[in-house]
Amino acid sequence: MQYDTQRAKKIGEDIVKKYLRSINYILIKKNYKCKAGRMDYIAIEKPKEKIIFISVIIRTELYERYRDDLSKSRQIKIAKNVIDTYITRKGINKEDTRLDRIEVFIYRGRYKLNHIKKIE
Repeated sequence: MQYDTQRAKKIGEDIVKKYLRSINYILIKKNYKCKAGRMDYIAIEKPKEKIIFISVIIRTELYERYRDDLSKSRQIKIAKNVIDTYITRKGINKEDTRLDRIEVFIYRGRYKLNHIKKIE
């Protein structure tokens, strides 16, 4: 089954939201935007009280072979700039934050979720 972009995005967002709840993350912001860029989700990890910045990648069967490389320095640099902007505005200690990435691969009506914690 092929998915159009909008449908895949909606399915992927639902999967990510359910997953975050299942691991005791409390969603505090979705699609945070600032001059530095955009972050898909900002959540609080319970019980540690860490603020987790989450970049989400959703791929369908058409795009599965084009899996992004985690070491793309430009994407990571933008994410770090967004984090720096957010913590400066909110007065948060940087040691209380972390950048994660969640990849959702949707294929033939099934999905695979890959949660990569603490991207440097």
